[in-house]
Order: sequence, then C-alpha cells, then structure tokens
Amino acid sequence: MPQDTPSSTDPENDATLVHLVDAFIEDRLSEEEKCALEERLLNDEQAMDYCADRIGFHADMQQLLEPIRVEVIQKRHFVFERKHGLPRFVLRESQVTQVGNPSTGTTIEIPPQRVDSKDFKKRILIIGALTLTLILALVCYLVWNNQKNSASTTAPHLVLRNADFESTSLAEDEDAFSYMLIDWQDLFMTTRAGICDISRFSEGKITAPSGTNVAMLKPKSYLTQRLRMSDDTPLRVSPGLHIRVRGKVMAEDTSEPASLRLALRVVQSIIPEMVQYEPKHVMIPLEGQNWMNFEADFILPDDPEDMALTPSDVMVESKVGQEFNINGEPLTLSIDNRTKTTIFLDDLSIEILCDKTNH
Repeated sequence: MPQDTPSSTDPENDATLVHLVDAFIEDRLSEEEKCALEERLLNDEQAMDYCADRIGFHADMQQLLEPIRVEVIQKRHFVFERKHGLPRFVLRESQVTQVGNPSTGTTIEIPPQRVDSKDFKKRILIIGALTLTLILALVCYLVWNNQKNSASTTAPHLVLRNADFESTSLAEDEDAFSYMLIDWQDLFMTTRAGICDISRFSEGKITAPSGTNVAMLKPKSYLTQRLRMSDDTPLRVSPGLHIRVRGKVMAEDTSEPASLRLALRVVQSIIPEMVQYEPKHVMIPLEGQNWMNFEADFILPDDPEDMALTPSDVMVESKVGQEFNINGEPLTLSIDNRTKTTIFLDDLSIEILCDKTNH
C-alpha cells in the first residue's frame, strides 16, 4: 500500500503549498522556502500539477490583462455571375479580425473568410461579447488590485524595535551572554545590561517564554529606546496621549521586595551634560521567581500647560528646578532595575490607546 503523503490531500486546501507556490510566482521565496517547495514538488505529483496549473493561470492572466486592441475589418462583396446559363447576383460580406497588443505591435489575425449577412451579425455579437469579457476582466483586476493595495497601506503605528531581543544570535557564544542590545541603547549605555540565551545561561533552570534570548538587567541597569512609529517618525509628547506597554518579567531573587520601573522620558541633552524630563512612570511589583505578565499604562495630562516640568534626571546645577514645557518633544521609553536582584525581560509590546494628534 502506498504511504500517506501530502499528495493524498487536495493541494488547493494545503495552505503551506498555496503559500509556497504564490511566493514562487511573485519572486519572494526565501532560501528556506525555496528548498521546501523543491522537495515538495519532487515527492508529490499532485503538488507538481497544482504548481504547473497556477503558473499557467498567472501567465494567461498576464497576457489577458495586457493592453488589448481588437480591430474588425469589414468587406462587402457584390458578385454577379451566371450559373446554368442564368444570371445571378449575390451579396456577401467578409471580415478580418485582428487581436493584438498595441504596446508591442504584435497581433493575431483571424484569416478572412466570406460570410453571409445573417452570419456576419452573429460574429459581430460574438466578438463584442469577447471584447466585453476582456474589459470586465480588466476592471475586476483593477478593483481587486486597488483593494489589495488599500489593505496593505495601513496607518503608521507605534512599534518597539527588537521587542523580543532575538536580533542577536547567541548560538556561537560560549557564555550565552552579550551586551549587543540592538535598538535598546539609543541614548545611554550601561555595562550592567545585556541579552542572554536564558536556558544555556541558567544551565536549564530557566527557559524563555518564546525564542531563546531575553534581556538581563543587573541591579542599577536600564534599557532605553526612542519611541518611533512604523514609518520611522518619532512619537512626540501630546496632551492626553495614552500608551500601554506589555511584556513578561521575572526576578532572579524575590527574597527582598523587587519591582520593575518603566518611564516615559524626554531627553533634552546628553552631551556635555545629561538633562531628562519624566512625565510619567509606572512601578511593577515582582512576585515569585517565575515569568509573569505585566501591563503598564502611561496617560499624559490633557492640558498642554501641565507639560511644563522640572528635570527628573540632571547633571547641570543651573537646570535644577528650572521648568521646561515638553509638549511636542520626542519621547523615550526607559525600563529600569533599581532593585538588588537581576531582572529578566521578554516579549515586550507597545501600543497607543489614545492620541488626539493622530500620530
């Protein structure tokens, strides 16, 4: 009995095969997907037939939807002849139909043939129906393409870069640890924070919620990231702005009270002296030595005048107590470990719940 293979199912209901074939036709296969498709086609006849049908369909559609010109040349034939010694007058009509692409100049000509008047009308109707069908197909394609483009063009949204800390591979790192916190040390750096392959780093005592890497914040360390929209424009302070940050957190030791501190900040200066303003911060108490979900909401005041703040972190004596209105300034997310234990982070996300400026 033959073994049960993917060919025993309908290829059109195989989401993986459909995705691979469509990606191949659209020239967007990754190397891994390319190998998967080649192996599937070598071992599955139905998959090979399905792929061939899809390629043929796309080729036909491309030819169908190219610019088309249909030209019908009509000729009238008046024939006077004698048959069996009697005069005879016959009226006939003939036509030459040319179908082609005016952009390339190529045409296909239907050979001229004489037709009677009654047949000529039928042929005109057939050609008209075919032309109308081509036009309708083109219109349907344009509508579908427009809807596809509209669906793919979404409004900019707030994103956290490297939110799962997987941008750096630690597979070849013997220590299973690195200071390569890509996208997370935009403004300030600390040697007390990094990423680790938590399973290897803890010798199997701890596993990551997803992937392999997590952020590791030793005591008095932090992560910072300038907040940006998906179109790479900065997120700026605005009245009533409401942001929510989610993620997973775990403390290495909770024998003493421990908490994670998250804050929205405006960094006015880095060099020569650091000056920051902090409109909001949230404390997340940590309980137990297991991964826990957390959620932090930051809601800015509705009144722009309430955006006038004194520095929260400052190294310039002249700035101490001096107010600065941060309205319209770029925002930075800071995640701080101000406890005496190491804290691990993973699977962070961020979203805007309310933004009256329509970022």
